[in-house]
Amino acid sequence: MKIDPGGIDSCIVGQIKYAGKKKISIIGITSSSSIPLGIWGTCQIGGVETAFLPVARFARSEKGGVLNKVPHSVRFARGLIRYRKVIPDQLCQAHRIETGMVLSALQRRYVQFLHNDSTNLVGNNSDSRWKNLGPLYAIAEKVAVRNAEGLAVFNRTYGQRLLRVRSGVMIAQTWFDPELFFTNPQRPEPEQGDILRVCWVGRFEQQKDPLLAVQTLFELRQEIPNARMTMIGSGSLYDLAIELARKIGISDALDARGAQARPEVAKEMRSHDVFLITSHYEGSPTVVVEAQAAGLPVVATFESDPDELLEEGTNGIRVKSRDPKVLARKIVESQRYDSAECSRAVLHRSAEVIVPKLLRIGIG
Repeated sequence: MKIDPGGIDSCIVGQIKYAGKKKISIIGITSSSSIPLGIWGTCQIGGVETAFLPVARFARSEKGGVLNKVPHSVRFARGLIRYRKVIPDQLCQAHRIETGMVLSALQRRYVQFLHNDSTNLVGNNSDSRWKNLGPLYAIAEKVAVRNAEGLAVFNRTYGQRLLRVRSGVMIAQTWFDPELFFTNPQRPEPEQGDILRVCWVGRFEQQKDPLLAVQTLFELRQEIPNARMTMIGSGSLYDLAIELARKIGISDALDARGAQARPEVAKEMRSHDVFLITSHYEGSPTVVVEAQAAGLPVVATFESDPDELLEEGTNGIRVKSRDPKVLARKIVESQRYDSAECSRAVLHRSAEVIVPKLLRIGIG
């Protein structure tokens, strides 16, 4: 089974890999026509053999066709209902509100994971299907949250709001995998005339604002002509970002790699000098932690660092302006940051520290 390097997938993989003696089973989807639905099997996730029950068949990247008019989350929820009799009566994790609603209807015990603030999911910069369905989302969220055994909320502001209305809320933090994300011990200090290498990782969707990253590279090149940027990810704005780079004359400086597995992302980070994140909103962004663990200073739009991990002068810069000229200027400033200091700033966010705490939610 292939796990794409998205936020929810990274959360699941990290828990399986660092669960210790605990065993985690996966109920999910498959794109393979040779794997039967509704029958338990096994797969390798994070190097761990894991029990796997596929309840729906589709590729998340598929486009077109009648079936694609039905949201993937709805197709998954329908599979949960269809194969409910083979789902054991154990504590489950729901990583989407729709899943929590179904588990609630099936009277199953579950912990609800909330990866983004609901106000952002239905806001103007959302790429979620819930964007224009705010009242319906509020109802769905109320049901899923009310009936959960516990809540793991990857957003401090959202978590604090929920703590005012119910107990059993953990304001959760994302983590980095120390086996993958570590500093390059032979990273050379930048010198005059060196190429400045910027790394950007994310979905090419409105929330992540990849077009702002391209515009920032243009402005950066005005000051540092040999600056380059690697963009890793895929999505509906991928072709538009490439076209924008062509129109403003920086195609030669932009290396768009498409989606990459986590080990490849880590390797790329170690070969770059600074990490840029341009999101309109985030929950608790994994890539910010991973980039620092790899020794990169991070330049982030203000909304990209809700955990307030970045401390100017130490490990990164949180920029209130979304002006690409301002972001470019901050990237130039970040060159003076020490790689080892960036890495030390997130030692407390290692998977070995965070995952065991997360797995205690809803128990006891």
